[in-house]
Amino acid sequence: VAIQPVLLPPAQQAHGTQGLLVSGVAATGPGSTAGLFVGDVLLAADTAPLSDPGLLQATLAESRIGTPLALRVLRGTSVHDIAVMIGERGR
Repeated sequence: VAIQPVLLPPAQQAHGTQGLLVSGVAATGPGSTAGLFVGDVLLAADTAPLSDPGLLQATLAESRIGTPLALRVLRGTSVHDIAVMIGERGR
């Protein structure tokens, strides 16, 4: 997935003020398989709040390949919990 930091507008701030906006999803990647969509906002990974891409990157260690990552996702004004299977990075 491609992500960028975002400040949420007041109508979406019931679950926080910032997150990571999904701006791209690879058609055959783990994010797509798990059901992530462009426009989703990642709020947390394994319960840790996400406000900077580096925070998500830190959770994607090579030792975690093949294990699930619990994401809290804001879609519109609804929050969803989605499990994404961590895969190898494309080269």
